[in-house]
Amino acid sequence: MIPSNYYSSDAWQAKRKKYLKKKCAWCDSPENKDNPLTLHHKHPIQTRYEIAKEITKDGFNGNFDKEMDKRLADEERVYLEAGAEDLITICRKCHFIWEQHRKRLCPKCKKVYIKYDEQKRCADCFIQQHKEKPDGRKEEVKKRVRKTKQNRKGKWNPEIKSIHKELDEKPAPKGRRYKVTFGAKNPDCKRKRVTVYASQLRYLTRILKKKKKIILDKKAS
Repeated sequence: MIPSNYYSSDAWQAKRKKYLKKKCAWCDSPENKDNPLTLHHKHPIQTRYEIAKEITKDGFNGNFDKEMDKRLADEERVYLEAGAEDLITICRKCHFIWEQHRKRLCPKCKKVYIKYDEQKRCADCFIQQHKEKPDGRKEEVKKRVRKTKQNRKGKWNPEIKSIHKELDEKPAPKGRRYKVTFGAKNPDCKRKRVTVYASQLRYLTRILKKKKKIILDKKAS
């Protein structure tokens, strides 16, 4: 357990003198009378509850209490031996908000306090970044959607393509849309699907009759 007088000890005061900077690492505010600077551990000691969750997750089968004491002692040792890489200088305000709400200033705009464990920047900075740099993954998804729509129109299927071509020569499509499944009367034949409007249904029946096919199913979409 961390000694109650640790922060008033000579060891801690020596660390403050050695590692304390002249301004807050999060909000850039200099030290002043109302908002003094303090050293902050980047990795606080885990609670017994958090350590217990880790032990359970690791599937430990030995003496639970001994393992708990061992890990807690390791956490305290690392905390007490913290050096330059483990300590940062922050002001009293930032330290209070972090300890109470686990929030820190957005590192980009330094205006909004965010839950830094879950998000690395505030919503405004995130939106601005994606405006400047379009998301490549989103573009890829859009490309795939366009390709799928083209395939549905029969771009790669000659029979469906020819049906669409004949329907395009008829009057403009009107009414409800239908997903029509068609094929030969033989139940073992391969079935295909085409999307048409109510005004095109009778023309579709004629086209399929020429191809010796029939409408097997029709669903409003």
